Amino acid sequence: MAFRQSEDDAQEGATPVTMHHANVAKIIPSLPLEIRWPPFRLRHYAGFWVPEVTTLKIGVPNVHSRFQPRPTDVFLASYPKSGTTWLKALAFATLKRSTHPPCDDDHPLRHCGPHDCVKFLEIGMNTGNEFDALPPPRVLATHLPYSLLPNSITGGGGGRGCGAIVELCSLAKLRDMEVNRNGSTRMGIKNESFFRMGVAGDWSNHMTPEMAQRLDKIVEDALQGTGFTFASTA
Repeated sequence: MAFRQSEDDAQEGATPVTMHHANVAKIIPSLPLEIRWPPFRLRHYAGFWVPEVTTLKIGVPNVHSRFQPRPTDVFLASYPKSGTTWLKALAFATLKRSTHPPCDDDHPLRHCGPHDCVKFLEIGMNTGNEFDALPPPRVLATHLPYSLLPNSITGGGGGRGCGAIVELCSLAKLRDMEVNRNGSTRMGIKNESFFRMGVAGDWSNHMTPEMAQRLDKIVEDALQGTGFTFASTA
C-alpha cells in the first residue's frame, strides 16, 4: 500500500531515488517516518508514503529481484481503500469462470476471502515466491505505485507494455484507422460516428444553450445541500 505525498509535504523532506529499488532496505532508517497510520509505520520514498516493513523493506526488493512475470498475468493495480476487495472478487470470478463456474457451491470465493484468492504481489513475495505454482492466467494485485514496479512488469517485453496498449487504444489512433473512418455496422451506423473529437467542451457542438441550461438545472437540484458546485463550461 502506498499513499501519494501532498505537494506541500513533497517539498519538505522529499527523498530522491538515488539507488535501485531492490536495495532500498539499506536506506530505510534515513527516510522520513510517519506513524499516524497504525498498525503501519510509513516511510517516505520516491514521492510516496509506503509501509516500512511489509512493503519497503521486504516486498519491493523481492519483487524487483525475484518476481518473474508471465505474458498472461493480470495485475490489479489500485489505491488503498478504493474498492480493491470488490475488484479482486470480480476479476477472479470472471477470469476463473471456466474452471470455477460462479454458481458452483465449491467456488473458492464461497470458502475464501477475495484477498486469499488474489494475493498482493508485494506481500506474497515476502514468504517465498508462492506465485510460481499458480496456473495461468494468474491474477495478482498491488498497491505499489507504477514507478516502484520493476521494468519486467512495466516494460512488458514484446510490445505488451502499458505504453503500447495506451497507444493502440488512444482515441486519435482508433479514430484515424481506416476501418473506423469508413464503412458501417450491420445496423447501418457509420463507424466514424462512434468517435468524437476527444476534447472537453465538444458538447457545445451538439447541444443548444437551452438544452445545456436544463441539464445544469438537473445537476444543481441533485447536488443541492451537498456543498458541491461546478463551474459552467459554456
